[in-house]
Amino acid sequence: MAIDERLVEQARIHSRNMGEGTVPFGHQGFQERVAAAGIPYKSAAENVAYNNYPDPATAAVEGWIASEGHRRNIEGNFDLTGIGVFRNEKGTYYLTELFMLSGKE
Repeated sequence: MAIDERLVEQARIHSRNMGEGTVPFGHQGFQERVAAAGIPYKSAAENVAYNNYPDPATAAVEGWIASEGHRRNIEGNFDLTGIGVFRNEKGTYYLTELFMLSGKE
């Protein structure tokens, strides 16, 4: 799976928006993020997390792997990914990972 900067940018924006309270924690606006990336695709998915752990990335990934649906995204048939992390004023980390199988819809 390759990192795509367009997906990274959308993941960063979503993490920041969740961390600043502009949007609720979750997947609201997922289809808009995928469209904003501007990549023709066959399928897409998203994992989100938040935590205050000293190693927020490891905690998020361990949580995703322990969750059947989130793990399915990580192990899914995708060829592109983008990860965005934002730490808000309270010290809480918000993480978004977008997954995409590129190609024409």
